[in-house]
Amino acid sequence: MRTLQLILLSIAIALASANVLLERVMDPHQPADLTVFFERRMTQCGFPGLAVALIKDGEVVWAKGFGVMDIEANEPVTADTLFHVASVSKPVVATAVMQLAEQGLLSLDDDVDECLPFDVANPNHPDAPITARMLLTHTSSLRDDWNGCLAGLYTCSAGGGDSPVGLEEFVRGYLEPGGDWYDADANFLETAPGTTYEYCNLGYTLLGVLVEYISGQSFDAYCQDRIFDPLGMTETKWFISQVDLQKLASPHEQADGPRKLPHFSYPFYPSGSLRTSVVEYGQFIAALLNGGVCAAGRILEEETIQEMWTPQLPELKPTLGIGWEHLHALSKHFPERAEELAPIHTGGNLGTFAYTFVVPEEGIGAVFLANSPPKTTATSTLSLIAMFKRIVIELDSGDAGTAAR
Repeated sequence: MRTLQLILLSIAIALASANVLLERVMDPHQPADLTVFFERRMTQCGFPGLAVALIKDGEVVWAKGFGVMDIEANEPVTADTLFHVASVSKPVVATAVMQLAEQGLLSLDDDVDECLPFDVANPNHPDAPITARMLLTHTSSLRDDWNGCLAGLYTCSAGGGDSPVGLEEFVRGYLEPGGDWYDADANFLETAPGTTYEYCNLGYTLLGVLVEYISGQSFDAYCQDRIFDPLGMTETKWFISQVDLQKLASPHEQADGPRKLPHFSYPFYPSGSLRTSVVEYGQFIAALLNGGVCAAGRILEEETIQEMWTPQLPELKPTLGIGWEHLHALSKHFPERAEELAPIHTGGNLGTFAYTFVVPEEGIGAVFLANSPPKTTATSTLSLIAMFKRIVIELDSGDAGTAAR
């Protein structure tokens, strides 16, 4: 989402001018007490609420909430508080698609038109097929039209809630000539499918429709049956109407201070509207690290997970997997680990911030969810980086998980 791009830009600017602060002032080892550490850094980032889970040896070994769910009600965040996780939803979408591929119901490299009752084509290259692999790797040549379309479909201005526009209704209206949201110039790149990387929420929205037609279920029901229920993710939902609102942290925007927003959504919900907790999403991460195995059986084959964590476009974007990005993310803060595979995904939207990563070789991972974006200040940026570094340090230590939930 667009908010995340601004956050990442602020991080880059801060790093260029504040390396000394990063090393000397924002020491990721201090304070030693993990709870105090996160409470202090959370305040510096301006997060009203935050939750963190550490995953090791196939299970969530430590999880804790900090701050409040809502600045007006002041209900405390716990490890089981639900958050809007924005684009951290995308690994779940990718998992659903890869399940269908494992069953032989979908080929990642076939034209998606073969599975849909409508045509998907870039008008600049009408004969070039668009494949599921392209959609998964943001190389489909579809484009997010934020200014002319997507931003106006958020339900915030109507008081929040789920979108009244259906998933397929929206996708067809965006991609079919004559549709309510069709714009040949704004909705598609000039380059051919498969030749250009451009992050695209619409691609993951279309994957949701693809799952519906192949499985015969609504996308949310498929995820519930094939991913959430087997993993014991009983509170995790795609729609606000399905969530226990007493457990859902309110989103907040950063202005002069945090300002509460309504619980909102949009018709392109598979791209980033999942509501979950650090504990439940941690169970998803744990299963992936455990080769796809969970208590109820298996959600993916180990070979499939390895493919998702393998660079798909070594010449175009070598850090990109399937549903996962920045496959060597640890190298930025831990140069000695430059060759270590560490898939991550970030999420940023109105009123929310999310981050998850895994280190497959070590069997560790983490989930980090907040109910606002961080403040765009150097101190906030450095505090955020310190938290990410501390998470890795804790997981590398032999003490991770000794604190009670």
